[in-house]
Amino acid sequence: MTLSEWLETNERSAAWLARQLEVSRETVSAWIAGEFSPSVERAVKIEEITGGAVRADGWARPAREGV
Repeated sequence: MTLSEWLETNERSAAWLARQLEVSRETVSAWIAGEFSPSVERAVKIEEITGGAVRADGWARPAREGV
């Protein structure tokens, strides 16, 4: 499941997730858009928050790794 799908299914917003992860809403939106990927630490936290639905090892790793 993608992060976007999880947020929609669980009626959560990018702003909500940003607060949980202590990042900006714009950062979460960039992850959703595929502009860059979260750090390994944040990807693991996303997996925890989503109960494993969005897997930490499922993020494509473009050349630039983000926050």
